[in-house]
Amino acid sequence: MKIIKLTANNIKKLKAVEITPKGDVVIISGKNGQGKTNVLESIWYALAGSKDIPSEPIQKGKEKGDIELDLGEYIVTRKFTKGGENTYLEVKNKEGAKFPSPQVLLDKLIGDVSFNPIDLMKANNRDEMLLDIAGLSGKLVKLEEERTEKYNQRTFENREVKKLEAQIIPDIETFETLNIAKLTEEYQVASTLESRIENIDKQIQDWEADIKDLTDRVNHQKIELEAARDKRETIRKPNQLKAAIAKAEETNQKARDYEANEKVKAEYKNRKDAADLLTKDIEGIDKQKKELIEKAKFPVSGMGYRDGKVTFKDIPLDQLSKSEEVLLGVQIQMELHPELKVILIPDASLLDSESMANIEKLSKDRDYQLWIERVDDTGEVGIYIEDGTIKSKGV
Repeated sequence: MKIIKLTANNIKKLKAVEITPKGDVVIISGKNGQGKTNVLESIWYALAGSKDIPSEPIQKGKEKGDIELDLGEYIVTRKFTKGGENTYLEVKNKEGAKFPSPQVLLDKLIGDVSFNPIDLMKANNRDEMLLDIAGLSGKLVKLEEERTEKYNQRTFENREVKKLEAQIIPDIETFETLNIAKLTEEYQVASTLESRIENIDKQIQDWEADIKDLTDRVNHQKIELEAARDKRETIRKPNQLKAAIAKAEETNQKARDYEANEKVKAEYKNRKDAADLLTKDIEGIDKQKKELIEKAKFPVSGMGYRDGKVTFKDIPLDQLSKSEEVLLGVQIQMELHPELKVILIPDASLLDSESMANIEKLSKDRDYQLWIERVDDTGEVGIYIEDGTIKSKGV
């Protein structure tokens, strides 16, 4: 299905235009600001829903405007009144019968995406639109968000793992904590008893001197003497206890170091386990993404998805050359609009000759009709638009 005839009156800068294509390449030429772009726009206004029609589609100073598009099988008529708030759409078949839901019919014919390949490839949400066409948009976005969250969590855990790993002391010796309080108490008792020990020693000397004269008390004194000696042996000297306390403190510090090291090792293990688990989650998400992408139905063979971007032949779309980008856009439009064999190319003057040659060859091979807008001031190229009307029809 192609455009057999286009009629547009009072649309934007167009006053009255009637075009009956003679071939499959229709070139609309003219100087800037003369209305040539509005010719291609009028085709889209006729077919698209109200959301794609500007608020003021009528030529300034006019009360009404209309577009009629003869597609052979259908005749589409869209009329506008001043302000653009009110539009009238009518679609008839070849026999003149009207369709009760004309926009529904046209939506099925043109799909959800404009058949202007340049606009499609320049759209800010281009990748999102193409992912939606491939049936990936919602699912892939959800997986991307989940993966990003897991990735950020894993980054945090791995950062903590490295910090903890640097704190771990390898082969640290374990020590049992000693009771410094008990040793200190014993030290205080020993300090108090030291003077008493000196008195005991003096008593022992006195008793030994008096033994000869105090025979009756010898046995009793011996018993006390032995008891005093036993008691003296059980009491450690303060210097010994100071050394024991210092040694205990050293031992306890080693014990605390060992305990702290064990805690770091335990936290390190927990963080490492958490990071490993997140890695498995990310791998699972990547597997789901890969399966989704493998099952995706992109409109053109060779299209795919990698690192958050739609690709063509494994190259992100934003890295394609202008020629490759436009040619891919044309192929996408052809796949999306198999019934309506019309491709609109605005601003074709920006494309080099090789790009245009490739587009024209593809269109010819696929039997599509090209409507091309081109800047020209000679009046000898295509349908020449001047001041909103057709002034000449060149080559």
